[in-house]
Amino acid sequence: MVEVEGRVLMLQAVSGTVSTECLKADETEAAESKTSVRVRVMLRDVCPRRERTLLEKWRDELWPPSSIGTGGVVVAPVTLDRPLGRRKVVDEEGREIRVCPIMGSPFKTMQHCLK
Repeated sequence: MVEVEGRVLMLQAVSGTVSTECLKADETEAAESKTSVRVRVMLRDVCPRRERTLLEKWRDELWPPSSIGTGGVVVAPVTLDRPLGRRKVVDEEGREIRVCPIMGSPFKTMQHCLK
């Protein structure tokens, strides 16, 4: 989802494996055309990895861990050259992304967007 106010897009980038505390938006891009804006956010895991013990490695080989993807979300702002207007926002693969106008609080914005 993308939130928009004037020339600013607030991109919500999602990682399926890294928690929100460990994510940082490393790079954001917006390629503008007359009909669309193609956006891209590169995320980086900033938390150091703990070295696993030999016992943990053996356990994982014998009983592979199953986990529910907790993932994380990072909000990254991008400023456009001109307001979005009627242009569509698409990801780097060309899939359209839902755009929601900012309505004050995040709760009001989500409530309005989900109607």
